[in-house]
Amino acid sequence: MKLRPATWISTAFVFGATALAGQETPTATQHGAIDPPAWSSHASRVLARQEYHFALVRGADDLWSAPSRAHGFRSRISALGIEVIPRNVDSFDADTEWKLSITTSGFGRGAISTKLVRAAVSANDERVELDQGVLSEWFVNEPRGLEQGWTIA
Repeated sequence: MKLRPATWISTAFVFGATALAGQETPTATQHGAIDPPAWSSHASRVLARQEYHFALVRGADDLWSAPSRAHGFRSRISALGIEVIPRNVDSFDADTEWKLSITTSGFGRGAISTKLVRAAVSANDERVELDQGVLSEWFVNEPRGLEQGWTIA
């Protein structure tokens, strides 16, 4: 049986997306075909979740960006911290109504404060982590919002 190119691309995309999402594939009918309503529902859920994943910005090392469609902003995270702008703006360098920039420069209290140095950045789907050794700063981008947290070793 020869598959039409469009069918092959769709099938490969759904199975690739399934592996990324860590979910089971929709159940097949007794003839081996995937039930169209189940396939469509599954594909929609996978695509909706992937809309919040961070992607490496082209031409930049360790610079990750993701939209938040539910809240109308786009975030960009690097070793220096996070920047957030309205989602409908084309560039982080453009003039915007607002722009939020946050950098964690240290932690502690008084004389026992620790100054942080450049972080190692890693991303996995909707989560980005800035590893500073003793302190790990992380961001999770989901439909409910962008969450920021810190884990102290």
